[in-house]
Amino acid sequence: MTHLQHYKQLADGIFGADTCTFDETRASTNAVIGALASTTNFAEFRQNFVARLNRLAAVYAQHPSRLALLTKISEVGSANNWHGAVAELAALDFFTSCPNFLPTPPLLDVTINARRQAPGE
Repeated sequence: MTHLQHYKQLADGIFGADTCTFDETRASTNAVIGALASTTNFAEFRQNFVARLNRLAAVYAQHPSRLALLTKISEVGSANNWHGAVAELAALDFFTSCPNFLPTPPLLDVTINARRQAPGE
C-alpha cells in the first residue's frame, strides 16, 4: 500500500468515502503521510494527527466550510502544498479547541474584497 493509499484510507475513515481527491496510486509521499504510514515509528505523531482530524470532523460536520476543510485534508497528501495544509489544520484545531476564545468555527476560504470601503459607502 502506498503512503497516499494509507492516508486516503485514514481520511476516508474519519470524514467519509472519497474525502481525498488525489490519485492515490501515485508513489508520491511527503513527511506527514510517510510518518502516518509508518508501522514502526511516529506513533505519538500519528495518534495526535488522527485525534486532530477527529476533532475537526466533529466541529465541521454540519458547518458551511466542510467542503473547504476536506480540500485541506486532501492537500495533506500533495507533494507541494502539504506544509501549508498541515499548518492550517493545526491552527484550525487550536482555534476551535476553546469555545470561549472562538465560539463558532471560522469560515474557510473566504474571499474579501481588496478595496477597503469607508463607512457608509
